Amino acid sequence: MEWLALSGFARCKGNVMADSPNWCKAIDKWEGMVETWTRRGRQDDILNLNIFLDFRAIYGKMSLASSLREHAMKTVGRSRIISHLLTKEEVTYRIPLNL
Repeated sequence: MEWLALSGFARCKGNVMADSPNWCKAIDKWEGMVETWTRRGRQDDILNLNIFLDFRAIYGKMSLASSLREHAMKTVGRSRIISHLLTKEEVTYRIPLNL
């Protein structure tokens, strides 16, 4: 990921980068993280769920990403509270309209 920095893209201050160990996990570990975040429902869990649910498969076995997204959506969908908190977070986020 250093090539992105060399190209002028600043590294994420929250370390939410593809090369961060926090965001590089096997599928079963991700499924467990989604279940933990959904069960606990703390503010940082909601943030992590929002970040996680924004993932996109760009390389490799696309079926792995589809399977993981399906698991995440089912897990989150079973919790009305988490669904509400995620929605609340979405509608309060303001998209910057300028640089």
